[in-house]
Formats: sequence, C-alpha cells, structure tokens
Amino acid sequence: MRALDSFREFLFLSEKNGLLKRFSSPLSPEFECAYLMRCYDGKETLVFENIEGYNDLKIAAGVYNTRQKIALGLGVSVKELLSKITEAIRCPGLEIEEADLGEAPVREIIAKGPNIRQELPVLRHYEQETHPYMTSSVVICKDPRNGRINASYHRIKVLSDKKLTLRLVEGRTLYNFHKMAEETDQPLEVAVVIGLDPPAAIASAISAGNVSEFGIASALLGKPYEMTPGITVDLPVPANAEIVLEGIILPHERAKEGPFVELGGVDIIRDQPIMEVSLLSMRENAFYQALLPAGKEHQLLQGMPCESTIFEAAKKHAKIVGVNMTPGGAGWLEVAIAIEKNHPYIPKVVAMAAIHAHSSLKTVIVVDEDVDIYDYEELYKTILQRANPSTDLLIVEGIRGSSLDHSNLRIEGERVVELPPSKLIIDATIKGPKELFQKATIPLTENVKKIVFMDKEESSS
Repeated sequence: MRALDSFREFLFLSEKNGLLKRFSSPLSPEFECAYLMRCYDGKETLVFENIEGYNDLKIAAGVYNTRQKIALGLGVSVKELLSKITEAIRCPGLEIEEADLGEAPVREIIAKGPNIRQELPVLRHYEQETHPYMTSSVVICKDPRNGRINASYHRIKVLSDKKLTLRLVEGRTLYNFHKMAEETDQPLEVAVVIGLDPPAAIASAISAGNVSEFGIASALLGKPYEMTPGITVDLPVPANAEIVLEGIILPHERAKEGPFVELGGVDIIRDQPIMEVSLLSMRENAFYQALLPAGKEHQLLQGMPCESTIFEAAKKHAKIVGVNMTPGGAGWLEVAIAIEKNHPYIPKVVAMAAIHAHSSLKTVIVVDEDVDIYDYEELYKTILQRANPSTDLLIVEGIRGSSLDHSNLRIEGERVVELPPSKLIIDATIKGPKELFQKATIPLTENVKKIVFMDKEESSS
C-alpha cells in the first residue's frame, strides 16, 4: 500500500473498495446535494454527476469522512494512522518538487478574471446560510517576513462573481499574515485549492508551528511533493489539485461573513476580509470537492490532527495507548485518552497536558488501556463504572475555551452575558480491585468457531 498523490486516483481507489456511490439524477447545488450528503454522512463518498447549470464539473462529497478512507489514502491501516501522522509532523520531508507550468494537471484549463458563480457549483448546505460556501477550501499564503509557505482550511463565502469572504480565525497563521500585510497597506497574495490528494488534505488540517504543511505531505507521501508556480501570484500550488483560485486578500476591506453551521452550532456574523479572484485553473472534467459543515468529514479533518499534538504532549507523562477526538465533542471539544497508569495522579496530569496542547478542549476523558476509546458507548459506560463524581471529576475554571462552544452564554434581561469558560477532566481509570472491572469473556470452542465461520460464509454468498 502507498499514499496517493492524486484526488481522482483516490476516488477511483475508493470506488474499487466499495466506498463510493454515484448519483446521475439532476441535482441542485442549493440544498439538494447537501441533503444527500447528510444521509450518507460517515459512509460512502458521493459523486454527483449531473449538477444543474454546471455541465462539465462533477461534485465529490464526503471524500475523507471515515478513518478507513483516510487510512486507505495514506497507505496504512486505521491503527497506524496516529503514528503515521505524528511521525510526519516530527520528521517532515525537506524537498518539494516543482512541476513545469505547462505539464501540471491543474493547469489544463485556465480562465483569467473568472465568474466564480458561473464556473463552480458552490453549495448552499443549510437554510441558515445566506450565501453558498466553499468548505473544503485550503488557502495557501506566504509569510510577508520570510516567504515561508503556509496552507490551512478556511470556509469561504461567495459574495459576488469575483469576490469571496474568508473566515480568518483570530491569532492563526493566515489572520496574522493578512494583518502584517494590512499594516503596510498591502494586499496578501493567496491561492485557494479545492480537491487535494490525501497527504496534502490531511497535512493542511495540521497546525504544527513552523513546520511546513507540504513538508508534512511529503513525509506522508514518501517522496517530494509536486507543486507548480502561480500564474498571477507568487505562490506554489499543488500540481495535481482539481481546482485552484488565485487572487489577493484586500487590505482594510471587510464584508459580513456568517451565519454558518459550525461544529458547535450556528456561528455568528462577523466582518471578515475580502478576497478578489484573478484566475481560476482546473483539470479537465474537474471534481469540485464538497464537505458537509458539522458533518463527520468536518469533524475528522479538524479534529484528527489534534490527536497527534495531544499524543506528543501526553506521552511525556505516561505511556499513551490511544487518543481519540470523540464524536460527542464534534471531533473538537472532547478527547478520550487511553493510558497505562503507573500512579494515581497520572490521569489528571495527562489531561492537563492535553488541555495545554489543544486549548479548545472542553472535556478530557482518561481511561485504562483495556477500553476501546473509538467505541463511544463503551467509553461512556466506562465513565459510569469507573469514575466517582465526587473525586474523579475535576472542573478547571477561568481557562481559555473554544469560540465554537456557546454553552457559557446566558441571557440576563435583554443582554447576552458571557461567563468565564471552564473545562472538565474525567478520570475514568480503575482505582479499586481490578478483578471487579474485568471485561466478561466467553470461551470460543472449535465447534462454535466452525458454526460462526459457516454462517459468515452463507451470509456473504
């Protein structure tokens, strides 16, 4: 097995493995595609082949919505995902291979001064959205100080034919780079990429300080990552991507962004920077990648890379068996950590390390190594069986939380009051006699093994 360097090659492999479903009926990009995406959320990848008003483009949705698919795209087993991603962050690739501009697949079709609303089937997902939104969009930019390249996911609202509004989260890289450029009254050159191969798609979701996202992609791929020069911007872009938009984020210009359905509910309306698009390029018969906001793919791409960050921080204090950003926390607000406990105080130390590594966490659950942290029902049974509320639950008050968590908002009279955020640590490890918490087992005899095997054979035939 090997990691794949092409989005459409990954679609082909997904279909070959029975993980892709095609729809040929005409569908509107307003709500209809999104409804089907929600029906198959966390299941097959969907390809919509007949989009009303867009004859030459297909939509691929839910591409990275299970760990099984992500592992397939990276050429590893699901169990190897954490170690594979962690090692790529620790030891990124150093080389990026530059493809000739004329040979790059993403340059097969080039349109300068494009009409975005006519060219791309950008979806409207929920009634709460007032405009169509790009949701799988990775923005490439350059540090104005030293030229370091950065790639990160941002939701993008389509404002008009050539203007977009990007949600720039305060304090994060693209926000900081735009702020630096704006302080000198300069625009910031950017490229928006849609339809990335598995290594780059995962790497772009990782916040790893000064480590290059394409260096991480190179390490995941096992060879130099292929880029091609920008045409209207001084930025490299992935040569095998499906779609690239080039342009600038304007200084001192803002537009209303939101409401938008986020992992923690409906996000608020803000004034956000505007991007002016100068060029659109794409592959022939390109796939527009769609991602359901607040769906399984959103949760995995946003939360799964944090597992590596938490693992690296927590392993300094205990042997870590597994880390899972849980579905209950929408892949962002809650983590379950399985450890080999060697001292009574270690679970809370591990939990504090996790909070330091990922400040958006609201709940940290620490369990013993015998618990399957990917089985949410088992995880919560473990909490009830092994955690005493009076001694094993710790509330940490007055500590930074996530902007996606609205639980600390209260209406008092006619005002909305924001309470100080807090976090919950749950020590669900065994403190009493271990024999009382052993999992019940039933011996499997050879006779029953044959019966089970025969039953499976008949079911599959």
